[in-house]
Amino acid sequence: MQTKKGGYNLRILRMDQVLERVGLGKSTIYERIKEGTFPRQIKLGQRAVGWLEHEVDAWLLSCIENSGFVEGRLFSHTIYEQDGKTILTRGEGRKAWES
Repeated sequence: MQTKKGGYNLRILRMDQVLERVGLGKSTIYERIKEGTFPRQIKLGQRAVGWLEHEVDAWLLSCIENSGFVEGRLFSHTIYEQDGKTILTRGEGRKAWES
């Protein structure tokens, strides 16, 4: 599900998409939501929830930046949309991951 609000593309990820994107299990995600260390889901209907894609992406980038992965390395990133795909650029090279 994707919509525009205030000039920004908002995309909602369902649980299976979140699981694939972050590499955590369902119970771990809900545990981290309870701890306040993972973005909260939004209610879509009586029995449906989703997560805002940009919040999940920001959480992932925070994990990368807070890990030893970036120590001693030049690490810069930009997230943008191109042709309906979320693009993450980092460093001097350009690598794209499709959403």
